[in-house]
Amino acid sequence: MKPKESTMAAKYAYAAYAVAKERKSLAVVLNDMGEVYSLFNNNEDIKKLFNNPTIGRSEKITLIKKILSGKVSRHFMDILILVIRRKRESLFGEIYKIFSGLIDDENGVLRGKIQTAVGIEEAKLKTIQEKLSVIYKKNVVLESEIDESIIGGVVVKIKNKIIDGSLSGTLNRMKKELVYGN
Repeated sequence: MKPKESTMAAKYAYAAYAVAKERKSLAVVLNDMGEVYSLFNNNEDIKKLFNNPTIGRSEKITLIKKILSGKVSRHFMDILILVIRRKRESLFGEIYKIFSGLIDDENGVLRGKIQTAVGIEEAKLKTIQEKLSVIYKKNVVLESEIDESIIGGVVVKIKNKIIDGSLSGTLNRMKKELVYGN
């Protein structure tokens, strides 16, 4: 995503957040956004429809009302219609991610990813999340991913920080040390 598009997505996300907070509907709007985000990502026909520049805004709005009527809140429908009217539907995924992040910030939640060569046991995941929560002074929630290339250990990514406790990372650091010295 280009920096200008990211800035534009942030403006919509912050505006949606402010309106939803004022209307005391943050959780409802977040849920609705998540449902529509999944719908847009998992349904190729809908994705093509909304990315098709030959279909007019009023047609898209009519279709979205028909598809989502009674399934999402009025507050969210207003936000989505505004995004479509302004021809910003391609930014919807980024708007959702930023909006979700704003709610996480308000609730003291910090999301990240943990990569392991094989699946991680729930108890180990919980222990790592608890230890990171103490360090970051926020409730850390990690999404588990499998990446066989790390050989063993774990790699944790939170915001722009990477904690590499993997075997492949250790081997790479040893290699650099041997080649370049300290």
